[in-house]
Amino acid sequence: MAERFSQLVVTFLDKYQLIRSALSTFHDELAGMFELLRCRVEPLGFASQHYRQGDSRHCVQFYRPGWNNESGQGLHFELSVGPDDLQLGRLVLGLDLGDDLPGRHAIQAALCRILAPYQQTLLEKHSFNVRPQCMCKFLWSSLRLRELTVDKMVDKCRVLSEIGPLAEEALFLADAIPLWRTDCADPVRPSLFWDGANGGQQFEANSGLFGTPCIRIDGRARGNYCAFEDTPTNIMMLATTQGVQNGDGVYCSCIVRSELGGRIWFYGEGYHELPDGRREWPRLFCNPEWIEVVVPGRSGWQHVGTRVHANAPSDYDFTQQGVTLYFRTQTQDPNFLVNSIEFGRFRVAHSGGRL
Repeated sequence: MAERFSQLVVTFLDKYQLIRSALSTFHDELAGMFELLRCRVEPLGFASQHYRQGDSRHCVQFYRPGWNNESGQGLHFELSVGPDDLQLGRLVLGLDLGDDLPGRHAIQAALCRILAPYQQTLLEKHSFNVRPQCMCKFLWSSLRLRELTVDKMVDKCRVLSEIGPLAEEALFLADAIPLWRTDCADPVRPSLFWDGANGGQQFEANSGLFGTPCIRIDGRARGNYCAFEDTPTNIMMLATTQGVQNGDGVYCSCIVRSELGGRIWFYGEGYHELPDGRREWPRLFCNPEWIEVVVPGRSGWQHVGTRVHANAPSDYDFTQQGVTLYFRTQTQDPNFLVNSIEFGRFRVAHSGGRL
């Protein structure tokens, strides 16, 4: 047992007030940097919240309407420093699925699925790890505190412009059973040709999310679909798929980019040969047969989708014979980009209508 404090303890006592003062100053300065960060990220279309728990934990969150983050415990992109992080000299940032997010396990599963084509790029180009088993920092990265600047945080947050629409798609797909999806890369790609022509449609190698493939549609070029001769219209055949019964709640979900906006339509039909040799193509939908989705004009990527009921006017069994899916577009944009398209049905029946 020591009769007096060691020199180490004496030094600690001498420096204790300085350390406490420096810690408080650190959080004050971090608060100022977070406020500057909010000013630069919010114009990208994100709301934000700033939390400080004394001199122990400090964070800023970015989110969009519909992310259920009013309490700070929904879906959000967070930058934070806690006691452990301070000891390790790092700021941690990433995507959180908080306790107040309804159906967060299903949303997590949807995120894992739709982020799969981008995981390698996220890691190699942006230093973000996808952690499939984690609700906190499902998407994870860090910055060294000693080298931290507002510019470095802004650079990290730029990934939000591409993560944002994927997060919104995951919310849309939380109760979904996917039947077919394309991310516009081999081997699953739509056929852009109709009557031997591709119109204004073509595949692009690296113009999609995170530099991946996509479809570019020149809405001012001659279309390949003649139903609307005065307005260039393009059509592509997606696939033939099973798994849909008449009356099912079905959906189409897309990630698109267009500064001028436009309209897309979704259509499905079967094929039936009658005993007398006649052929018919039962429609998946009626009144209307083509399901329309309006694409607002925006500068960045966005998620659009529709939920409807399959209401074919026949007793055709789509589960046995399958349904062939088509995707039609009209736009004045010469650079209308389609990153991904997904079709499926919902576990929970919906009342129908465009969302």
